Amino acid sequence: MARDQARHVSIDSHIHIGRDVFFSSHKIEYYPCMKTAQSVGEIIKILNTFNVEKAVVIPFPSPRMANEEDEFWYHYENDLTLCACEEYKNRLYPALAFHPYDKRNIEFLIRMIKEGKVIGLKFHPRAIQIPYEALISNPVLEIASEYDIPIILHIGSGREEEFRRRGMDISLRSALYVSEAHRDNIFIFTHLGRLHRCLEDALRADNVYVDTSALTLKGIWNGFVAIDAWAEIVDLSPREIIEFLVDLGFQDKLLWGSDMPFCLSYEAELSYVLDANIDERSKRRILYENARKIFGI
Repeated sequence: MARDQARHVSIDSHIHIGRDVFFSSHKIEYYPCMKTAQSVGEIIKILNTFNVEKAVVIPFPSPRMANEEDEFWYHYENDLTLCACEEYKNRLYPALAFHPYDKRNIEFLIRMIKEGKVIGLKFHPRAIQIPYEALISNPVLEIASEYDIPIILHIGSGREEEFRRRGMDISLRSALYVSEAHRDNIFIFTHLGRLHRCLEDALRADNVYVDTSALTLKGIWNGFVAIDAWAEIVDLSPREIIEFLVDLGFQDKLLWGSDMPFCLSYEAELSYVLDANIDERSKRRILYENARKIFGI
């Protein structure tokens, strides 16, 4: 892989910064080896090790946000992200956390968009226990559309019990509802839409892209794949999934991302594209050119 890696410039479109103080307090465990902290120094070391030119940096998700401390931490993580990206300007670029019911957060994000200090917004429905539908007609999406700021949506599997008990869904199917309601916005669905059966529909939408982040989890975490999975790809390896989607002509709709530190191996996440049996132009698109175009970096 080293030879291919040297030949291809890369942008990591999905990497996290900060620390999460809530997994243990809320007894949430996705898988045993999950890390819950990552510093800017660790990010730069990873990028240098794997010759990754740039990265889109996202705050850690902060689950539940059930009290004042949670709310404070959410705002703190956005500030931390901005400071890290300012320290490594032209290497790290901020995609800030978005809470559709938090007035302070909304006002802050609108200001950051207008001042040109943010390149994306991240909405994590499970972290804040709010479904995608809360984004419908939200003022931040209108401003994001005006300034061509992508909305990054964490895509769930549909297995999330706390949502299922309330008759709610945070799988790709529900995310598509939001993107269809806001056709002037650009959306990036994470984790290859958790391989949902609606993934092909999402990729055919003019305003939707998907990232490859955390595909290393597919083989070790039963909760990764959507409960309503796309039968043609669910049993493929991550590399074969990339090849399948490129064969369908979707190389211009895919962005490479790691989801570090939640992924199991940065090298493996990168290898799924580098080692794929696809043409060199498609690799450049997925690893670099699509992210450069969509984020303007």
